[in-house]
Amino acid sequence: MSRSAPPLSRRQFLAASGVALSAALARRVHSAAPAEPLDPGLVFFDAFTQVGPRINKHPAQRWSLAHLQDEMQHCSIPGALVLSTLSVSYDPMWSNAKLSAELAATPGLLAIWNAMPAISREFPEPEELLRRMGAAGVRAVALHPAANGWPLFDPSSRELLAALAHARVATIVPLAQRAGEGRPFEAVERLLEAHPGLPVILTGVSWGHQRALLPVLARRRNLHLTLEQFQIFNGPEYFVA
Repeated sequence: MSRSAPPLSRRQFLAASGVALSAALARRVHSAAPAEPLDPGLVFFDAFTQVGPRINKHPAQRWSLAHLQDEMQHCSIPGALVLSTLSVSYDPMWSNAKLSAELAATPGLLAIWNAMPAISREFPEPEELLRRMGAAGVRAVALHPAANGWPLFDPSSRELLAALAHARVATIVPLAQRAGEGRPFEAVERLLEAHPGLPVILTGVSWGHQRALLPVLARRRNLHLTLEQFQIFNGPEYFVA
């Protein structure tokens, strides 16, 4: 890099690293073999992105839908799952519907709806939620029990979790939402065990969690990870093997 070149942002660096890693995995060749060109049909899809304002947001922070589209174009990522921060910090269902309406005319961007139990009557019953998701083309939800103040393992939450598992809805659970409480990953494994049909995507996991997380991955085939922080040397290759 020349002295005049601007420094890469963290997102740009991670994107570049991810592209390089994915290209290496796609080639599947020994280091001694001649390099092959990247498969032109290879498509990158971001499994978890967010748009919307945040508390104590820095004035220069890029948070809008236009910002996300600009970043995706820069990183050559044609598709992504998108969560609205307002669905966590404001009104979940109103913000879910607003997000889907905004993404309707945006090819490649698919909404993540923030889901919660209907016990307080501010959210649809599970059957109605799935109906609305189907009508809006939503295939993924996120759970924020800590931020939204609902108990993940209370009987009042079972109907929602069972409905999501029965429909095999991709369910994103940020580690910050007490998913690692008690023994490392005790809560998330309890969720995986109670609902083996629920495909859980755990976000916010660091490479430092690997020793506690690897046994859970070996036991629970319905656990999946995002890799924005889980950056360990030869980690993806190890999981594939």
